[in-house]
Amino acid sequence: MSDWPAIAIEDDLALPPGLDEVFVVRVLEAAQASGGRRLRLSVLLCGDRTMGELHARFLDDPSPTDVLSFPLEPEGEHEADGELVVDVDEARRLAEEHGNAWLAEVALYLVHGVLHLSGCDDHEPEDLAEMKRREADAMRALSLQVAGRHGPDADDDAR
Repeated sequence: MSDWPAIAIEDDLALPPGLDEVFVVRVLEAAQASGGRRLRLSVLLCGDRTMGELHARFLDDPSPTDVLSFPLEPEGEHEADGELVVDVDEARRLAEEHGNAWLAEVALYLVHGVLHLSGCDDHEPEDLAEMKRREADAMRALSLQVAGRHGPDADDDAR
């Protein structure tokens, strides 16, 4: 398990200050503590082009999105339990739009993806409320804040 998480960063990708492998591991640990399940994860930090290609390939939507999570079967050809792909460019845009720190926005996407891979869903109102509660718990544990995105009064979907 010492090789996990496997973290890859797309070449020439602009990153917020502080976003490195140590930070990603810290966020994944907080998310897994909030989600209650220990996962072996592969993480790719990428930009809009790569995210758009993956989003089109797997969800038939060529637009960039914040995070994609892919559960994997460890008994098959994969060693990981899941893969997370985070669009750092999308994080920068939405951080600016919501007045949040870019680094905190990336952390929220990582947390959200881990919670999905841990079995959390956000399609029904009660499930969305639980997802947002767990996101908020993880972000608090990290001493990070993403304004307007947690709790029952948040005005947009969990990311």
